[in-house]
Amino acid sequence: MLPLRLARLCCLCGLLGGILMLSGDMLFYGAWVSGADFHSRQEMAKKSVEQLVLGGSLGPVAGILYAVGMGIFYIELAAGGRRLAGFAAGLLAITMLIGGAYHAVFTNFGFAAKVQDVAVREVLTIQVRSLYN
Repeated sequence: MLPLRLARLCCLCGLLGGILMLSGDMLFYGAWVSGADFHSRQEMAKKSVEQLVLGGSLGPVAGILYAVGMGIFYIELAAGGRRLAGFAAGLLAITMLIGGAYHAVFTNFGFAAKVQDVAVREVLTIQVRSLYN
């Protein structure tokens, strides 16, 4: 009974993490434009500061929930080898945590895009890119 509950918990956490990450993305740069006309920084410049902050804040929370959700891989693959299952689930969890951290840092691109002075905006964008990298 416990493995089934744990599996459900992992699945629900992963699902909630996905919903939160999508919500953060939509807060950042959700727009009804074609892919050819989409430019993330231009869309982010149009968003309010509150939207950018909320979108960035959802990323780490979503990353943690996603990471917990990766436990389902351990549960399902452990019969084939616990070490390999733990390694795979651990790497997937780390990937999700890094994605959540990127989400938080990406908010800064939106703040930089709001700067009207082109020279200052370019300097800020370069600085944010170095932080992002």
